Amino acid sequence: MDIQEVILKVLNKKDAAAEYEQLKVWKAETEDNLKIYQEINNIVEQGNHLKDYKEYDVESGYARFKNQISDSTNGWIKYAVAGFILCIGAFYLINNSSKTTTEEITPQIYQAENTIKPFDLKDGSTITMNTGAVVTEMTDFTKIRQVALSGEAFFDIQPDKSRPFRVKLDDDLFVEVLGTSFNIINTENEFNITVESGHVELKTLGRTISLYKGDAVKLHEDTLVKYKQKTSNHLSWMKKELTFKNAPITAVLDDVSAHFETSFDVSSKVANSDCNLSSTFNTESLQQIMVELSKMVELSFTKEKDGSYIIEDIRCK
Repeated sequence: MDIQEVILKVLNKKDAAAEYEQLKVWKAETEDNLKIYQEINNIVEQGNHLKDYKEYDVESGYARFKNQISDSTNGWIKYAVAGFILCIGAFYLINNSSKTTTEEITPQIYQAENTIKPFDLKDGSTITMNTGAVVTEMTDFTKIRQVALSGEAFFDIQPDKSRPFRVKLDDDLFVEVLGTSFNIINTENEFNITVESGHVELKTLGRTISLYKGDAVKLHEDTLVKYKQKTSNHLSWMKKELTFKNAPITAVLDDVSAHFETSFDVSSKVANSDCNLSSTFNTESLQQIMVELSKMVELSFTKEKDGSYIIEDIRCK
């Protein structure tokens, strides 16, 4: 057990459940072990001096730490504490330096203005952006693969256990995966994630929501709600078709409305209808889909000047 690395991870308050148990056993072994940990913890708590190891002058850092160690501390424990501080500080410096290098790259920005745009990342992953989406590469992919998303995009991520893939959605919200496929909508008015394959973790403010194939999560009244995705039409923007299998007419109208971002004003008769429908529609023309629907279930509708529709009557066949 590398106790220096264990202590570092625990003091940095990272996700370190195993390390907490290891440290607990190590502290209980001897009274001196407990004193060493207490001295290190006191120094960190009093001044958060591990940040000083961003400097490259390790000797001056050692002098500052040595002066803070209690004079009443046994000699060998004092040197042990100092040794721990120096090793942990060096470990912190190396990690901090690599993070800085990663963060200082020139971001690569991909934008889909008036068309659906697929592109390949340097790790072999593919992102397909819906119209208006923006994806920004935030790292050089050497240790962590990270991008930011605004808008809607479908991610098909190459597996790599040594380099997690992260999608930053805002300051306190991000998705982390090792290799999977999923769709994200991240706009000012809507937030939704749907998993097509593999395992996705949505992380926010210390909370982790695990999602697997068929799982989805959406933002409802400022609360993240997990649910089962029952239709494949959330990807109609990419597949360019809407597919229904014995679906209630209300579900059909909901999916058509969502795909074309069009409002449907549905009469009570249509809303309470028990008509079901099985069909596949090409999504190029909303007007054509409405004409086809009117033939299949004798749907009566009126198109308004603003592009919305009033669905007036229905007769099941």
